[in-house]
Amino acid sequence: MAVDFGALVRGRLIYEEEWAALDDVRFDRVASGFSQHYLVTRESPSRFTFSRGEGYLKLERWDAFGYVDGGMVERLRDGPERPEPLRENVLPFQPLYARLRFDFKIHAVLIWWLGGLLFGAMAVGGDWLFWGAGFVCVYLGTVLLIRRSLKKKLKLWLARSSWN
Repeated sequence: MAVDFGALVRGRLIYEEEWAALDDVRFDRVASGFSQHYLVTRESPSRFTFSRGEGYLKLERWDAFGYVDGGMVERLRDGPERPEPLRENVLPFQPLYARLRFDFKIHAVLIWWLGGLLFGAMAVGGDWLFWGAGFVCVYLGTVLLIRRSLKKKLKLWLARSSWN
């Protein structure tokens, strides 16, 4: 889905990913997948935050998900949280969870690429427009790599280990 570009300028990657029927077991599997690499704090049954911690599994060397410093994951419903009653004593079921909202802090990679831009512009020289366009391309490429890496991890974490 769409990325919030206003937040991306401030070093936060916020977007939503569609996943069908995220029940409690699947959401717990997502949280436990994050807990392999980050310190996870459950805020509610539908939300957790994560941040870097000591003693967690390191990510692979070329895994772009390592650029994420922390953030929040929340599951969202497609309808209202409290549906209107059909009659006086008849309540409809709440809609299923259908999406995950990710809010990642990527300030460090933003500062890293900005520092590279300034160093390159001062060392080599040239047009600032060229360096600015290069920075935007590299930064957006990093965002795409982070999203692709997370999508692979989600498929792995949500895969059934057995059909029995």
